[in-house]
Amino acid sequence: MSDFNRKVAQLKEEESYVYTICLSMLVHEPEALALSKKVLCELFRDEGYWQLAPADRPKSLLKHCIKAYAAGLSQQKKVSRIS
Repeated sequence: MSDFNRKVAQLKEEESYVYTICLSMLVHEPEALALSKKVLCELFRDEGYWQLAPADRPKSLLKHCIKAYAAGLSQQKKVSRIS
């Protein structure tokens, strides 16, 4: 299996976990879906994530979700200051 296919297969297994975390933070489904897509794309590109032992990945998933959520909040504050 190619590296690309291996990553895609692994992220498909973790997709519902990432979405559940995002939904619990955002409550609104469309926003949670957008955030979970962003997190999954970031995870795909994060070589450090793929070097982790499988047992350590859930903690990293949570960190990625929180970081993406916080970045979104920060962006919203910037936009509201300009308006």
